[in-house]
Amino acid sequence: MLSYNVKLEKVTSIQLPTQLFVMLALHVNRTEEWTNGRNGAMAGFVPFCLSSDSPLSLLLVADNGTHLQSLLKGLQQVKDQNNDTFNLHSCESVKQLLKLTEPPPVDFVAFCVNLKRLNALNEIEGSILRLDQAFLLNRICLVCDRSQASSALMPKIINMKHKYQLHVIWGYLESKPEEVSMRLLNLASAVCGANSGFPLITHREWHERQRQDGDFSSIASDGTS
Repeated sequence: MLSYNVKLEKVTSIQLPTQLFVMLALHVNRTEEWTNGRNGAMAGFVPFCLSSDSPLSLLLVADNGTHLQSLLKGLQQVKDQNNDTFNLHSCESVKQLLKLTEPPPVDFVAFCVNLKRLNALNEIEGSILRLDQAFLLNRICLVCDRSQASSALMPKIINMKHKYQLHVIWGYLESKPEEVSMRLLNLASAVCGANSGFPLITHREWHERQRQDGDFSSIASDGTS
């Protein structure tokens, strides 16, 4: 697992929004479970962290080394050009984090979808179920390479998007990694409140939502209507 730490100016928030208290409650519920998991009593979950050394902490998960390196390179370019600061962690599988005694603080998770592997989406869904429930409040994103786009997988991607309230970013990871990285960073910064101090929730809370056929998120996460 790779980790990058770059310090940024902290943002002080005066008032916490209602959604943040929801995430705090979910985080407290998972804390005991994670502790028990480290002691071998039960399987662990990747914990959600509301505070760290940086206003924003990202986790990139990709089993495709080329895609991972492209995103890491793109994020580094964005950081250098805009003087942004954030903590960046990466791994090939969420299972790697579950083996750590002290998991890194994470605010937002991005899964790079390997569309060349038929089982990739099933594995990502399994990984989502190993994340703290607070991540389901808008803090998970699927990053898909347009050059690998397959119409056969679109129904599965759309179903996962609505089932878990995910964001989806489409782009050219190999030819335009900086563009994809900028969109990812802007998205993560907005929903985590890295700049404003107030987290933004664009979807209805997953545990209160009544799923219906044809029911779409209020804001299109992939930039389309």
